[in-house]
Amino acid sequence: MLANSQRLGLRPVLCYAKTRRPCLRRRGGQAHSSASTILGSSTDIGRKMCQTPSLTPRPSPVAPVVLPILAAFSRHEESLQWGCNRAAEFWGTVALASPHFEFRETEYYTASMGPELVKCFWAFEPLRDPGELSEWKRQTIRWEAEYAALGRHPEPRPLNLDPGYITLAKVVLASTKDHAHRIYLGQGIFAEVTLYFKDGRWQHRDWTFPDYRRADYHEFFLAARQLLRARQPTGGST
Repeated sequence: MLANSQRLGLRPVLCYAKTRRPCLRRRGGQAHSSASTILGSSTDIGRKMCQTPSLTPRPSPVAPVVLPILAAFSRHEESLQWGCNRAAEFWGTVALASPHFEFRETEYYTASMGPELVKCFWAFEPLRDPGELSEWKRQTIRWEAEYAALGRHPEPRPLNLDPGYITLAKVVLASTKDHAHRIYLGQGIFAEVTLYFKDGRWQHRDWTFPDYRRADYHEFFLAARQLLRARQPTGGST
């Protein structure tokens, strides 16, 4: 075919029709049509491909809000009150306070904090952004060091403070220790979902600390959840 086309004065010109298959066109005259004529110039194609379609702006998402909580334990009532005062200065009003619970599920803290530890919880208002959790943990670490430096008690760690928050669906705690179920937040702080709410009650996970499985703890968290539901704006976290 190529030899016959040369005798007839045809030159092989590569072009692409809609089928994208090569064809022969006569060079010169009205019969000639280049690939750029059929497809348009590469600049035009690129311009069309890179044009950004007009999109309707999405509404800004509603920032989630949560109920801050703080767990505190010590063998000294004075330590617990000091921690509560510091937290109230930082978070705001103490909206809910738990009874004092005997912290008997582990002896892990006995060497640094002494025996007969007592634990309690506080919930604070106003509601806060859960993205602040890592800063809350770093702040409580500073408070612990500040109180220990006062030298009021013989224990090297007279006060332990564990911040977290409650949503309608879960209780989240912060930690400085990594584990398979914990998510890194940054600056040495991790988060874990300690409890989740289902079938009208708080339920634990395999990794949940033994004391957080207690029914008396759950009574406080249920009251905190009810408080959050009453305070939470429409569109908040669940």
